[in-house]
Amino acid sequence: MAGRVILFGDLEARYEAERLLGERHPEVHVESAARSWELVERACTGAFDVAVVLKGPIWERQQRLEVVTALRRNEVRGRVVYAGAFLTEKHDALAAGADHCFDPEHHAVEEVAFRALYRPRLAADHPYLR
Repeated sequence: MAGRVILFGDLEARYEAERLLGERHPEVHVESAARSWELVERACTGAFDVAVVLKGPIWERQQRLEVVTALRRNEVRGRVVYAGAFLTEKHDALAAGADHCFDPEHHAVEEVAFRALYRPRLAADHPYLR
């Protein structure tokens, strides 16, 4: 069973995540969105099992959190996975509706996205967030 993943982030991060997912999990269909409204619009079609909000600059933190909120407000059925380095950012993402937060410095994006497709439930990567 192949899953479908959509990525949101800057061009370099999306390209790298797409490449790594394609190499390590060729059965997974991967697409990406450059703009937040595009991600929400495409994810709302129900065609994706996982939406991954990739790590970005700190000044774009609020925009990335708003993407998570918009996904949940529009009742996206798939999992929402959020990449963030700071504990407060992870906590805010979970409060906004993310299913899982992770630090991309410690966890490979392609593996977290793949696990989100097939595991019944993901645990947060920090005891405080469990």
